[in-house]
Amino acid sequence: MIIELHFIIDKENWKKIPAMIRLCEELNVDVATFANFLPSPFNGYTVEERCITIDDMQAVKFIDNLKNKQYNIRVNFPIPINFNERKICNSHFTNLRVDGDGYVGGCSTMLLNLENNGKYYDKDVWNNEYFQRMRSIFLDFKNDRRLEPCKNCPLSSQ
Repeated sequence: MIIELHFIIDKENWKKIPAMIRLCEELNVDVATFANFLPSPFNGYTVEERCITIDDMQAVKFIDNLKNKQYNIRVNFPIPINFNERKICNSHFTNLRVDGDGYVGGCSTMLLNLENNGKYYDKDVWNNEYFQRMRSIFLDFKNDRRLEPCKNCPLSSQ
């Protein structure tokens, strides 16, 4: 069994990462994962207010310095948001998330309403209308139709 603790990192708590790593080492967990805050359009929770971006030089330098240290556990550091990159998400190609009511989705990062996406037991659920639509959105490089949270997701790659 591998025990992993996840922490949400934002503009308010990034300086506490070393203390969080020490806690994980004291608890003898195997992995500490630090994820950048996933923004919303609501006041106090926007990208500009909460997320670590590549323009936050003090936070980026601090985190980069932490990456060069030795730890007794595996540490996954937060990825600053880079607005200049077109992000691709593979979750709708690789993940089948199921909520407590059996509804499906592809993203395990956002807490989205899955109710209209189909159920896990539906015939050909993996290729249903929802998954086909989401995959086409991420494969369309001419028109950026990604959902707003997807545009700022720190877990997406270029």
